[in-house]
Amino acid sequence: MPITRKVQSSLLLLFIFLMAQSNHAQVTTPGTRARRLLGGYSQVDTDNLQVIQGAKAVVESLRKGGGEDISIDLPKTSDGGDLRIKVLEASSQVVAGMNFKMKIAVFAGEQCIGGLSPIVFRDLQGTYSVTSYGEDIPCETVREMLGSNEEEDE
Repeated sequence: MPITRKVQSSLLLLFIFLMAQSNHAQVTTPGTRARRLLGGYSQVDTDNLQVIQGAKAVVESLRKGGGEDISIDLPKTSDGGDLRIKVLEASSQVVAGMNFKMKIAVFAGEQCIGGLSPIVFRDLQGTYSVTSYGEDIPCETVREMLGSNEEEDE
């Protein structure tokens, strides 16, 4: 039974669509990194210096009164006392500069005072600015994330 021109056209379109979709898929093989769509976010190490600088920029912005919609209450001392920041997750996106999407936890000493999921932009001159503070992360969730991160490190 011969294939009609309409069926041939439909099959060709389906083939082109599937090929285009395969280019968007994440490709991994053992021992290699994931290949992602250009312009998308890619996971980065939480101890990356640029990520840490971005997290510090978030806290500095909060100290200056930014983030009215979040519930983290930073200590009022000018030096921050024993304020500690822990980056829980991070990913980056190349733009005209770099966007960092992260989840961070803020501690006063050993006491969790909250977490948030900001996006920070680093321009081409190396200046950091907070694009979004994201949503609050409750301390209970922070503790769960820290527990799973420690298990992954082992």
